[in-house]
Parts: sequence; C-alpha cells; structure tokens
Amino acid sequence: MKKVESQYNHWPYPEPILDLKDKIEEGFFYDLHLNIFERIIFPEGKDYSSKNILIAGCGTNQALYYALSYPEMDIYGIDLSEGSISHNKDMIKKYGIKNLKVEQRDIFDIKDKDKYDVIVATGVVHHTKDPSKTIIKLSEMGTNDCALVIGVYSSYLRYGVYSMQKIFNLLNLKQSNEDINFIKRFLNQIPSTHPVHRYINVSDDLLTDAGVIDTFLHPQDISFDTSDLKNLINQSGLIFQSWFDNIFHYYNQYTFKDTVRNEDHYNKFNQKLENLDYWEQLEISHNINFGLGMFNFILRKEKSFEFIWHDINSLKKETNIIHRPGINVIEKAKLLLDYGGKIERQVSTSSKVKYNFNSKEGILWSSVSDKESNTLNDVIKRANEFCLMNKVNIDYELDYSKSFFHKMWKHGYIIFGL
Repeated sequence: MKKVESQYNHWPYPEPILDLKDKIEEGFFYDLHLNIFERIIFPEGKDYSSKNILIAGCGTNQALYYALSYPEMDIYGIDLSEGSISHNKDMIKKYGIKNLKVEQRDIFDIKDKDKYDVIVATGVVHHTKDPSKTIIKLSEMGTNDCALVIGVYSSYLRYGVYSMQKIFNLLNLKQSNEDINFIKRFLNQIPSTHPVHRYINVSDDLLTDAGVIDTFLHPQDISFDTSDLKNLINQSGLIFQSWFDNIFHYYNQYTFKDTVRNEDHYNKFNQKLENLDYWEQLEISHNINFGLGMFNFILRKEKSFEFIWHDINSLKKETNIIHRPGINVIEKAKLLLDYGGKIERQVSTSSKVKYNFNSKEGILWSSVSDKESNTLNDVIKRANEFCLMNKVNIDYELDYSKSFFHKMWKHGYIIFGL
C-alpha cells in the first residue's frame, strides 16, 4: 500500500472543495446520501441519526460532507493520504465542525470492534491488496446490526480504462504534470470507437489532474464482474442486502429500449428468467447494461436481510412505500385519455430516465403521500377513495398494487421499508 499512499499524498483525490458548506447549501450532495436514502440502508427503519459512522478511505471531501450534513452523527474518517487528512483538518477548523474526527490510518491498523452503526467504504476496497479481507476487517468494526455501504469498480465500463493503463505502463508514464498532459492529448487523438470513450463520456474524474492519475496511473486497482462480486461477498461472510440503486441491475427502460412498445418481447424475456437464480439474472442484466462503472451495495450481518424485496412475495399490506427522492413529475395526468402523467429522474450527470403512466398506474403512484402513512394498505385505500370520489371506474386490489410497486422498485423509482 506504500505506492497507493504515495500517490494520494502527492495527488489528493478527489479535488478538495474549499467551499463545501456553500456547495451543500446550493444543493450539492453525494449520490450515497445517508439520510435521504436511510430506508435503503436500514429497511427496518433503524434510527441511526445519532450513531457512530466510519468513513473508510474518506479522501478530501466525503467525511466533511457527512459531518456538515449530519451534525447529530459522530463521524470518524480515515485515509492513507496525509494531504487529504490535512485538508479535512483545515476545513474542520474553518467551519468549527465538532462531530468529525479524521486520522491518517490504514484500515488494518484500526483496533475498534463492534463500534460503528454505518460503515461507508465506496472508494477504497478496490484499491486494496485483498478486497475480501478488507471487507471482513471493516465488518469487525461494526455492530451486529450495522450496515456496510460498499462501492467497488465494475469491470463492465472499465475495459477501455484498462487497455489505456496497459499502454501507459508500456510507455513508462509517471505521475507527473508532463505525463498527465501527454495522457490528455493522447486520449483526444484515439479513435472515437475505442471503448475508453464510453468511460470518458460518463465520468467526471478526468476533469482534474488527480482524477487522470487515479484512473490511468493508479498502482493498484481491481474491478469486478458479476461473478467476481458474488465471490467477493461470499468470501466476506456477509449478506448482500440490496443495491443502492436498482436501475442499473434490473431489466427496465434504462436497460432495454422502449419496453412499452416491445412489451410482448419484454414479458417473454422475463419469463425465461424465472428459472435463474438471483446472481444469474444479474449476470444477464450487467452484460446488457455495459455502462456500469461502479457496484454500490449494502451488506449486513443478519441472514433475514438477504436480497430484501427481490421476491415480490416479501411485500405485505404493512410494507412502507416511499417515492425515491429526486423524482420529478414532468407531465400531469389526463385520465380521460388513459394517461397518468410522466415522471423523470436523474440517473447520472449525463443521463435521465422517464416513465409514462397509464391512468391506473398514475393514480396509484400519486396516492403515495409525502405527509401521511404510506403502508401498501394505506396507498390502496387512498387510491380507491380517489376513484370513488372522481367516478373513475378502477378498483385497486392487493395483487395488482404489489405488482406495480415491485416493478417501480426494480426501475429505481420506489423504496420499500419494513
């Protein structure tokens, strides 16, 4: 890890944000937002707002972001980079942050046991010599009901990156300003058909010199395909709970073109999947959606959380239904035309997805309230009351409602809670 430590000492990553508090007030947030997506992390509704949080490989901004966003949490950030930790300490002093402690430490030097309620490691595991041992070590620091928010590189988008790494290694390029500029010019000259452009087009990393080095000149990184990821989790002895965002892992409008017009083919495809296990289904999805650069997922220690909500039969009348934050209604319903409106969500900096409802779907979606209880039973009752009041000839039953919301969960529009 000495070479990794040396890189991040000389090239702190990501680029330090000197006005982070202002950025947060302007709406900046990390995709893996602990509070907004708390029911993804703890579907059982565990209150961890005043708990201990470990940010492993915190870099320049991540621990600061969480500390500023959640002043009631006690946060401990560690990183190999002296420069990153120095920046954190400067910002702690600047903003008078009381709930954050940061140290320059290796994960394997931490002696804490059974301490942390949430462990976030979204940029470090794939840079360690033995990722499974790293996850095991992290899990030992967590309480029995802790959640580990893990991110590792996906090999599907990084094929072009690794071909460039091989070229730059053969050319003996170094982590220097001169060679960074060479790489930038080189990338501008290669054919547009080269697979590295798929990475360049969706990544913000190459906007900074530290990002160029982290992507193309890193001394140690490993990526995972679906089978590799399954093995990694099995070796850790932990339980795969769920993805942080389902849209990249199921068959939906982000994976297939025009699922509405091709509904018959889409349904036949789904029928062929029924005899496959969870990981085999994922294997197909990931090989269709070849633009996935990271696997972000939740691990737990208790078996009861395994593949939570994947089976539609796990949905009960008491299951909580929550609109995923960040979804906008962009067209209103026209029920007389059997049109229930259109919603949109931002998937990445460069892509959005939209979903058109028919009337029956639109009414049920709109019956999820931001102010009232949203058990599945509550939502069905609310939808039926709307239809009765407005003389709409629709009667919502449990099976249809479960099917609709489970589909929207797979599409990344819905969060469930126990």
